[in-house]
Amino acid sequence: MAHDPSQVPCAEVLEDLVALLDGELDRPRADVVLGHLGGCAACEAQRRALAGTWESLDAYAAPAADPAWLDAVARRIVVEAGPAPVLVVHAGGRRPGAVALRWLAAAAAALLVGSLGWSTLVGPTQPAGDLAVRTDRPAPRAAAPRAAGTRLEAGQ
Repeated sequence: MAHDPSQVPCAEVLEDLVALLDGELDRPRADVVLGHLGGCAACEAQRRALAGTWESLDAYAAPAADPAWLDAVARRIVVEAGPAPVLVVHAGGRRPGAVALRWLAAAAAALLVGSLGWSTLVGPTQPAGDLAVRTDRPAPRAAAPRAAGTRLEAGQ
């Protein structure tokens, strides 16, 4: 199915090139992009360049690391990071405070569920008295900009 390249802006097609080459576009969008590429030499040139770059990267074989170098790096990491933390297991297999932490989490969850349930039952509330918005006063006027370093005098 041929598409008029003028129907799809080049910027949209260029944004979709990576997804097209990765096979991530759904079929209808891929058809639109491919139709545009078929009629737009500039976008097709970008597609070829990107595909060529990926092919070059795929062909690149990473050099193998020297095992002695890897061991030296691992030793340096251990020295600089310090000893690994030790997990201390207490009698009964529980950390101190683990039970308290579970109770705290359960209480927080109960509070959250309770407050959500309460607001659902009661419904929205209106602000009372002095919290209500007053409409009998005019809106404050915007202050004129002052030069830097000038003082604000009373009545200004």
